[in-house]
Parts: sequence; C-alpha cells; structure tokens
Amino acid sequence: MELSCRKRGQMTHSEETRTLREKARRSLNEMNLIDNFMFEQCVSDEEYGEEFCRIILEIILGREMGNLKVTAQKTLPGIDSEYHGARIDAFIREKGNGTETDVISGDLYDIEPDKNAQFRRALPQRTRFYRAKIDSRALGVNKEYSEIVRSYVIMITDYDPFGKDRIIYTVKNRCLELPDMEYDDGAMTLYLYCRGHVGDVGEELKALLKFMVGEGTIDTDDSRLADLNRMLETVRHRERTEGLYMKWYEEIEIERRKAGEEGRAEGRAEGRAEGREEGRAEERAFMASFYSWLIENGRSDDVKRAAKDEAFMSKLIDEYRLTVSEQ
Repeated sequence: MELSCRKRGQMTHSEETRTLREKARRSLNEMNLIDNFMFEQCVSDEEYGEEFCRIILEIILGREMGNLKVTAQKTLPGIDSEYHGARIDAFIREKGNGTETDVISGDLYDIEPDKNAQFRRALPQRTRFYRAKIDSRALGVNKEYSEIVRSYVIMITDYDPFGKDRIIYTVKNRCLELPDMEYDDGAMTLYLYCRGHVGDVGEELKALLKFMVGEGTIDTDDSRLADLNRMLETVRHRERTEGLYMKWYEEIEIERRKAGEEGRAEGRAEGRAEGREEGRAEERAFMASFYSWLIENGRSDDVKRAAKDEAFMSKLIDEYRLTVSEQ
C-alpha cells in the first residue's frame, strides 16, 4: 500500500511546474507589442531588431530613416546610488552620415510602450525625467551646445494619457507670451494613444497602433505592417524568447507567491495581536500592487535582487510609495 503525504487535490512539484509553464506559454502567445517583454524581444532580435525599429519610426514620423544603432532595455544610471536611474525600452540612434563612425551626430529616439494607466498622471514627469537622462548623453565631449542632437521620446499607450481621445499628442517647448515665436530646442515628445479617434493621421499609423494592441486586421497589401507581423510571430516562437519568458514567468510567480505568504503571515500575527482582519488584506493588497508595479515596468531584475536584499527592498518600496503619492 503506497503512502502519500500530499493533501487531497495538491499537485506534485512536476505537475505544478507543468501547469506554470502552460500558463506562461498561453501568456506569451497572448502578448502584443504593447507588452514590454514582447516589444523588447523584437527590438533586441539580432536578425530583425534594426528593421523592426525602422518600420515603426518611419510610420510614426512619416519619413525615411538612415542607418540605426539600436539598444534594447538600455539602463541610464543615476549620478550615484542615491539618485534614480532610467530604464529605456528602445534606445535608438540614427547615424549621422550613414557611416559606422559618425554616430554621435545622429538623432536620438526613445520608444516606450506603456500599459500603466494607473500612473498616467505622472506620465509627463516620467517623460521629462527620461529626456533629461537621454539629453545628458546627447552632447559629445568638446562639443558646442548648438551641436546637441535632436531627441524624440515616443510613448505608445493603450490608455488615453490626457483624456482627449486624440490619436497623437505632440509636445514641444514654447514661449507662453509669444506662442507663435519659433523656439526650437530639438526636443519633442509624442504620445500615441492606440485606441484614439481624434486627429488627422494617416491610415497606416492608425493600423500600426491597432496592431500594437492586437486589434484590427493586417492588410496583406501593406507590406510594412505585414513585415512587422511576420517579425513578431517569428520572434515570439524563437526558442530563446520562450526560454527567457518561461524563466521570467516562473521567477515572478515565485516572488508573487512568496509575497502572498509573507502578507498572510504578517496579517495573522497582526490579527492575533490587534484582532484586525483588515491588516492582512491591506498588506496582501499592497505587496501585490507593489510587485505588479515592478513587473509592469519591466523591472524583474529588481524583483530578484529585492528578494535577497532587505535594504534594496525598502528602497524600492519607498520609491513605489512616492510614485503612488504623486498620482
């Protein structure tokens, strides 16, 4: 007679692993380009990365692009450990004269897909911060200020960032007293709302934005969108992509479960001491929201580091509380 210590209905470790991987595979197959992970994989793909970024930029900006130097998930650190750094989803530099050596003179582009509707109120401050980090590296040594290259921050969202239902919001600095006065500092921010309706934009851009969130249909006669779709599906099913996502998904799930267990344990202790049921619920909700914030902002490395470093965890929680308080 075989004895088992498992509770009725409890899965074995191998069954849990198989179930988790099936969930991860379904999640990966449902991802669109608005999802940070999928977008990053396309941007960083050795075969398609540059052409992928070229198509997106040419459709958004309505012009041909030169040779591009593409870096996925580029981290621009703070000036020291006490200052916030920035994680750039797609950092793109257009080579000035098309040569390998003339990169410093090329325009800069930062493309950021974003699904964090709960933090929309801080979006202008976020783009301001990203631009400051980018611009600090946009001027070469011994160069004049007049030689600073143009920079574009392009936010692509599945929510309306400003509530006006516009497809595109173009933001540039200007003089308030003389709004018609030319003031060209070379900086531009574009907010693209994938589900917007207002604004005179081309059909190809509308189709691209729908494609980003997995809506609409791909016109086979539109070679550029068809090419993007082919790249997306090829990258999605690469062994490397599946392996990275499986590992990432498992690690995040483990951290989520751990956070839930810790929240329940702390809630029970608090409940015994103070008789407060709400303490448990609030702790669980806070930790779940905290980890979701990190995950949605592509900071899985911070999740892993925080699990081993209490001081770093406290620093992240402080950053999260500050971000939420500004909403």
